[in-house]
Amino acid sequence: MYSHKGLNGFSTKKEVFIVQPTLCSCSILLKSCVGMYVLGYQLLMNNGYMKFHQLSTMHHPRIAVPTVNQCDMMDDDCETSFRTLTELSYCPEFHGQCADNNSRTECRYMDHLAAGVNTGDDNAMVATHIHMIWQKASEKCQPSARNGYSCNKTFRTDKTDHFYVADVENFWLILNHAIAEKETGIKMSVEKAAG
Repeated sequence: MYSHKGLNGFSTKKEVFIVQPTLCSCSILLKSCVGMYVLGYQLLMNNGYMKFHQLSTMHHPRIAVPTVNQCDMMDDDCETSFRTLTELSYCPEFHGQCADNNSRTECRYMDHLAAGVNTGDDNAMVATHIHMIWQKASEKCQPSARNGYSCNKTFRTDKTDHFYVADVENFWLILNHAIAEKETGIKMSVEKAAG
């Protein structure tokens, strides 16, 4: 049997609109409570969207000499880009105007290894002025009954030397750092990171 209902008929959705202030208030209150629980409690208070892990961090500051085009000093063709001594106002070779000509002292070029000061921890220190003293133990320090078992001087100074490290203000400060997280196995160092 063939029905004309399929050819000429159609179906529609029936929508009912209930006007009841009590039901409307309950619906809004329930939706507000769920929203406040998810947004306020779970996301903001408990940070439920984040999983926390304890990170281990390592940092190691170091210094390096300035180089042409920031090349690696380990490369054979890499050259330093120190300024000339005639451009450094604290060196005697300086040709410009300087407020105090008497404070000029010999300048010497040094690399980052010679100018760097090893503090034994994660700090970077670089010498700007070096003062060296050569000393020897004094032969006069011989405690005995004759001098009341005392010693007036334990050393004797043979010579001294002092100079500025030339163009030290253009040395680079390099911060190497890395992070690691034991539980997830995430490890990242500055050499592997982009940017």
